[in-house]
Amino acid sequence: MDKQLLPNEVKNLSLSELQEVLKEVKLYRTLEKQLGQRGKELFTRTKEGSDLFVVEYFTSLSEDAAYEMAANTYKKVFDLSVNKEDIQFIASDKLSGGIKVYKNDSLVDLSFSKIEKRVSK
Repeated sequence: MDKQLLPNEVKNLSLSELQEVLKEVKLYRTLEKQLGQRGKELFTRTKEGSDLFVVEYFTSLSEDAAYEMAANTYKKVFDLSVNKEDIQFIASDKLSGGIKVYKNDSLVDLSFSKIEKRVSK
């Protein structure tokens, strides 16, 4: 964007439009400070109206089995029907079984490692 055009565009905005721009700048700054690069990506996804779907699953599960479990979780918890193509799958030995389902920064932990941590306390 041309730096000379920006001041002229700002001058043409109404008070309510300026307030809305200020809210977005403050949100961006807060997300960047608190979450770093992840905050920038979250801000961009929010503006675009898209979501990030990630499923972390234990390596002994197949990706198809992980998807079935995740699809049920997305439906019950987030009331969403998510296509397999829209999900990023990550195999992990650290889970000791089960899956972790992410939607943006929200997490539903259905892994055995969560249960192990609670039992060992």
